[in-house]
Amino acid sequence: MQNFIVKGGIFKCRTIISRILLTALRNSDKKREAIREMVGVNEETIVKFFLQEYKGYLTVVVFIVMMGLFTIYGDRGLLHLSRLNQEIKRMETTNESFREENKALKKEIFLLKNNREYLEETIRKEVGLVRKNEVVYQFNK
Repeated sequence: MQNFIVKGGIFKCRTIISRILLTALRNSDKKREAIREMVGVNEETIVKFFLQEYKGYLTVVVFIVMMGLFTIYGDRGLLHLSRLNQEIKRMETTNESFREENKALKKEIFLLKNNREYLEETIRKEVGLVRKNEVVYQFNK
């Protein structure tokens, strides 16, 4: 860790580099150049030091970002969960329509088994059977 003399004060390297980085992000090119000349450190050295000093924090941040991305976009992420919920709703709607259709078919089966008149009417409509001495008139549309 090096000491720097800046405007009458001695600052440790960590403090000055963090101030330089913050100032460099906020200031124009001329001010950045003045700070570099005053301290005697180039940008590459600052970046290397920053990466070495905050490597652990950077690793944690990258890990948290990656976990967040997997949580949202992964195979079992929130988007996949949303799609599955939509599919469940669609299937429930389809199942409800099938239940109604089954209910109607059960009613028709009951009528066909127990109601002779309904059976005869259904046979006449679907098969086209007629009784003796009946005449069927068919009209073209």
